[in-house]
Amino acid sequence: MICLFALSTIVGAASGADEKPEFRGMWISSYGNNIDLGSPAAIDKLIADARAANLNALVVQVRKTGDAYYKSAYEPRADNLPKSDFDPLEYIIKKGHEAGLEIHAWINTFKVWQGNSPPSNPNHVYNRHPEWINKNKNGSTSKSGNYALDPGIREVTDYLREIYLDVVKKYDVDGIHFDYVRYWDPDFGYTQLAINRFNKEKGRTGIPKSDDPEWCQWRRDRVTDLVREVYEGVKKIKPWVKVTASVVCSGDCPQDFKQTRPYLLLLQEWDRWLREGIIDAVMPMNYKSERDPTEAKQFRDWIDGMVRWRSGRHVYNGISIRGTRDLITQITETRKRGADGMCGFAFNTSPYRRELANALRNEVFKTWVPTPSMPWKPPRPSGGPQKPPGPKELFDKAIQAAKNDAGLDEAISLLEQAIQLEPNFAEAHFRLGRCYLRKGMTIKAVEQFRETLEIEGSHKGALEELKKLEQP
Repeated sequence: MICLFALSTIVGAASGADEKPEFRGMWISSYGNNIDLGSPAAIDKLIADARAANLNALVVQVRKTGDAYYKSAYEPRADNLPKSDFDPLEYIIKKGHEAGLEIHAWINTFKVWQGNSPPSNPNHVYNRHPEWINKNKNGSTSKSGNYALDPGIREVTDYLREIYLDVVKKYDVDGIHFDYVRYWDPDFGYTQLAINRFNKEKGRTGIPKSDDPEWCQWRRDRVTDLVREVYEGVKKIKPWVKVTASVVCSGDCPQDFKQTRPYLLLLQEWDRWLREGIIDAVMPMNYKSERDPTEAKQFRDWIDGMVRWRSGRHVYNGISIRGTRDLITQITETRKRGADGMCGFAFNTSPYRRELANALRNEVFKTWVPTPSMPWKPPRPSGGPQKPPGPKELFDKAIQAAKNDAGLDEAISLLEQAIQLEPNFAEAHFRLGRCYLRKGMTIKAVEQFRETLEIEGSHKGALEELKKLEQP
């Protein structure tokens, strides 16, 4: 067994020896009832699968629609979290760092609600500040059942900036991540507070048309204001924390950014954020299908575009997880075209997460690597992601944990991780069977003893345990 394990480890290391630092991230969504942030056990499983995939970053949704998956000074606890003191963000940072993962706090920015009825909590920003809810030129506040704050209101910028900085102050995050940092479309931005501000600043009167060039640029500038103020605020508090954003890259990718859909239709000028150095990395949501020739071409053109516009900062290609083969193809294209990494949407919602993790490790992420350095940022002073333990280290920790019954659950988790990283680790299968046996899980124990013998047919311990269990 030892020789087999050592050989497979050497082969695995050699096959990934040419891998260099890159961002290997996954978005972790907080939508739904069975969320991966709901309990320590769910987070442990998520971290184990991310580690098995040789990822190095998770972008974790901690504000969905004006709610919080952490202890917020401004907004109510999310409804789909259990009523307890459990702090999902604190726990996933601790466990993620132990597994070599950066944890980026993903915040839905201007979007604050969705649904047919208002939030029930009176402290929700939707209820506290109805005058902040964005309107279109016809007075409607809804965009397909979604509601957002108006970027053109100065108080909105102040409020959202403090939400971002509150997370950075309280938590040892590696990054803070914008999403929905844009308008719904050019017809939005017509709250009275925003119109009054625009007219005062520009010396105008009346209601501007939605395609008025001055009005469009003014609204783009207001989105950029928030990005800039958050970036400058983070620099003052923890300058090593990375500021990133999910940005739009829909449709075709022209040579001129000012002809793109994000610029024209969503009033999102993300190439400017890169040029001005008020963002460390963008993650364009390049959600295209490999099966559609038009979309496959758009996917590649947008990688070329984001690389062209990065202005010395980083670009991490956002990929929709539509199937293992297509994901691996698109990761390969991302590397070939010079992006600084990738981020997949969404790792935790895949029903085949463990199989996906194994495929990524076996084919494209063969060894763990750190995220790429950002020379314009100071190094983290201490803490942060550690080089993750290998199968043998996990095994050794499990043996220590299993010395008393209170540590059995931890030992089982560690042994499962070791086996996921090294399926032919016979002794890990055997010890996992022993742990199951101590917990009274006989069927699972038998499975592991048999698995041990599949790998090492003369394993004395597995033979003895099966003989005892199979006696009438």
